Amino acid sequence: MPRNSTAQHSTAQHSTAQHSTAQHSTAQHTNIFSQLTEHVKQIEQYWKTIFQGLCDASEDHPYLDIQHFNSLNAKFTAALDRLYSDLQSPTLIHTITHNSSTF
Repeated sequence: MPRNSTAQHSTAQHSTAQHSTAQHSTAQHTNIFSQLTEHVKQIEQYWKTIFQGLCDASEDHPYLDIQHFNSLNAKFTAALDRLYSDLQSPTLIHTITHNSSTF
């Protein structure tokens, strides 16, 4: 086999490996938002269980301030809605810093 052909074959393999790695890397970055969304769904379910428990307990313990818990629930739900929205349509912010000092 001519030497040049081997070098071309090796370069082609390297290029294929880079492409495969790039696809894998992109897939990981794409899925991070889906993974985070799943974690948020779990947190939401935990909160719903806790909040329902507070509501149930307030029936037997009238001194519990259910209005306060309702307010907290509304704020938490609004925060979850915002988080879901941000995970659905993420914004990438790229910054460049410049050091103007000279040595």
